Amino acid sequence: MKKSLLLIALLTTAFTAFAAVDDSHFKWSLWGDEASAFPNNNIRNVRGLDLGIGSKTDRMKGVQLDLVWGETDYILRGASFGGMVNIANRISGFQTAAYVQANEVHGMQLGGVNFARSLDGVQAGFYNQADEVVYGLQIGIVNQAYHMEQGCQIGLVNIAHNGFWPVMILMNGRF
Repeated sequence: MKKSLLLIALLTTAFTAFAAVDDSHFKWSLWGDEASAFPNNNIRNVRGLDLGIGSKTDRMKGVQLDLVWGETDYILRGASFGGMVNIANRISGFQTAAYVQANEVHGMQLGGVNFARSLDGVQAGFYNQADEVVYGLQIGIVNQAYHMEQGCQIGLVNIAHNGFWPVMILMNGRF
């Protein structure tokens, strides 16, 4: 009996400490804000696992897995897998879907079409575009970098607007 009471007290204390964290550790989303989260139903900040058909999160640290659409408004640290569309403001990690978009990428984008404002890492897909600063690698059929600082493009058509040769086939870069 004493052991049972001690176990209940320990579990209650651990659950209370676990639930006191502001971020949720698990989130299930049907579409956008139609979601529930554990332990505290904070659907905006997730530190752990986010599963859904289509989800929107402010801050994600961990793994986000969505069948159709996934969006992170501020920062994604970890990996985000979206079936059709994956959008994030800033990522540190990995992002994939048929259509991938982020303002600031530190890591990798893998998709059919990839867009980034600034890229520090890798973009791989059929069409890759980075609008501002590029440090890294673009691999695809068509690659476009408006301001290649230091990097390489490998593909059928490679466009580096500030490059020595703005358009090249097979490979282009600036070092």
